[in-house]
Amino acid sequence: MRNSIIAAALLFVVYTLFKGRYRMLNTILGNAFIRKLLVQVAMQMPFIREQFMRKAFR
Repeated sequence: MRNSIIAAALLFVVYTLFKGRYRMLNTILGNAFIRKLLVQVAMQMPFIREQFMRKAFR
């Protein structure tokens, strides 16, 4: 019975996060420091950096 309650609670949390995912992204990326940090981390990944440079300078 306990496992059923935990599974139902987990499904509810996942559904809620999925439903509000864009609102959460807008809130997180609205912070300039976090946005800058995420861009710096992404640009350290070769695949993302190459894709960005290819599209930015064609």
